Amino acid sequence: MKIVSKSNMLVAAILILLPLCSVIATALETLSGPYSQNVYYDWNGENWLIVQAYADAAGEARKQAPSPDSTVEVHQATTFGLSYDDTRWDGRQPYNPNSRNHKITVRAVNTPSSVRFTDPVGFDNGQTQSNLPDELQYALDVLWDFVISQVGLPFPSPWGLIKLDEGDRIEITRDNDLKGGIFRYNAEPSLQGADWLWYIDSPVNTGWYLVDVHALAEAGFNYYPFIHVDDIDIWLFADFEIYR
Repeated sequence: MKIVSKSNMLVAAILILLPLCSVIATALETLSGPYSQNVYYDWNGENWLIVQAYADAAGEARKQAPSPDSTVEVHQATTFGLSYDDTRWDGRQPYNPNSRNHKITVRAVNTPSSVRFTDPVGFDNGQTQSNLPDELQYALDVLWDFVISQVGLPFPSPWGLIKLDEGDRIEITRDNDLKGGIFRYNAEPSLQGADWLWYIDSPVNTGWYLVDVHALAEAGFNYYPFIHVDDIDIWLFADFEIYR
């Protein structure tokens, strides 16, 4: 009987898994971004940077449909974060940079076949969670690298996301024609994510499916009443291709 050492078994297992890991890694791509938007405020003649917003979209950029009768689902995700400068004072009045009315909109704008926006899930950084969907984790990792190199203001901490139950902290609505939807974040977190599927109805035609994603908020100061300085609108293109 031939004895196989544990080390040899481990090497064999790694060699088997490497092609699978490669497939998983190459299946996901950055679909759009990361992009950022800066919001400034005139502070006694100084151009004060008060808010930086940033977002990206990731997922499957290409999906094969062997035949028009194939069942095809395309998984996508986006992340949206905001950073704020420290509070300044004008006499006894604090100017605390903040934002409100956070939301992410998703919309299929031009598709060779009819599509349905399904299984939407929202996330925010209420606490760290490790078992995120691969698409969302990929988008988060890409955004993290961008923030480290590009963002000058303090970024959200802890850097993680947790799945939200609809109700207290998030509201998700789907468009009447099922070609998109809106994620509204009631807690107005400094980091949020969204995850969804496109279900493509048969006959499944090949070509490019064009999807618009908007990361939206109002930036200003957290003072009563809220002082609105500028609108944040980061426009992402989460397009994907279906091929034979």
